[in-house]
Amino acid sequence: MGNLTGFLRCEITRKCDGLGTRRKVAFRPENLLGNGRPARPSMRSEEKLLRRIRLCLLFFVAGLILSGVTAIPLTRELSFLYRALHYFGIRSGPFHEWIQQVFAALLDTKARYPFLHYGTDWLAFGHFVAAIAFIGAVRDPVRNIWVIQFGMIACVLVIPFALTFGAWRGIPWWWRLIDCLFGIVGLIPLKLALGMARHFEESTRANQSR
Repeated sequence: MGNLTGFLRCEITRKCDGLGTRRKVAFRPENLLGNGRPARPSMRSEEKLLRRIRLCLLFFVAGLILSGVTAIPLTRELSFLYRALHYFGIRSGPFHEWIQQVFAALLDTKARYPFLHYGTDWLAFGHFVAAIAFIGAVRDPVRNIWVIQFGMIACVLVIPFALTFGAWRGIPWWWRLIDCLFGIVGLIPLKLALGMARHFEESTRANQSR
């Protein structure tokens, strides 16, 4: 074994530039067998992890933008949904009755108080602003990790907000659960992004300390 170690520790000579100069490179067994420390992750693995973080955040941003866009043409959307229910033969039941009631209220509001729709326009604007805030997290998720945490807090608060104010406004319980589902669905990619961002930060610090 000693002979093998001595052989592996021998210095080999090789050409290093095409000018005929030669240098000695120490060839040690720990370079093959490891020195007891964890292997340094490659740049490719770090880039792959960063790409996954950004995909999770972009999924959340796309959800915010979609929610904002759908808050503007409410009357047309409800008209399409109401016609779709009739097309598939759904002409009764709690879901049909609720959609019919909301659609009638929107038509009455549009005819008599169209300025009230300005409120839902600002609702859409709020979603767009929140989506813009996440651009910083997409660019640098470690430095702007607080944006991810802010989004997670907002998603958690969706649940008590929907249950409390939904009951106050007379929203059916099952529709309140649908609203809560938006917070849960939004929480999933943010939770994944937060965990990967912390792992990415620890990996970066470990590499810098070596």
